[in-house]
Amino acid sequence: MYGAATLFALLGAMAAGNLVRLRSPTRRLLSTSHGLSIQLLVLFMAITRTIHLLYDAYNARRRLPPALAFSLFNVAFPCLSSALAILLLGIFKATKLQVSLVSSSGAFLIVAPGRFLLLFFVRAMYERCP
Repeated sequence: MYGAATLFALLGAMAAGNLVRLRSPTRRLLSTSHGLSIQLLVLFMAITRTIHLLYDAYNARRRLPPALAFSLFNVAFPCLSSALAILLLGIFKATKLQVSLVSSSGAFLIVAPGRFLLLFFVRAMYERCP
């Protein structure tokens, strides 16, 4: 448990370091906005997972309310899938590959927040069901 928390903290430190280096004038495959979005999502995921594991791993001691513990644990999945989608969108733009719905930023702006909303909707429905 502490080993996994340390690895997530290291991942967060690497994402923070990449955020600092993002402004360097080197040539990149992805644009700055794509790199910034990916690193922020990875940093957010690493922070929430580290807090969850260090404070009360898997809510074993019931220190956190169940809704907060569920959210802290499961927010990593939409973060990672959104980061992968941004990465793919950036690669599609860099290679000028046209894929109908996937390569549009507008579709991503609808789908990405929808993943987070779905997470909280599922939790709300779970609490209402006996």
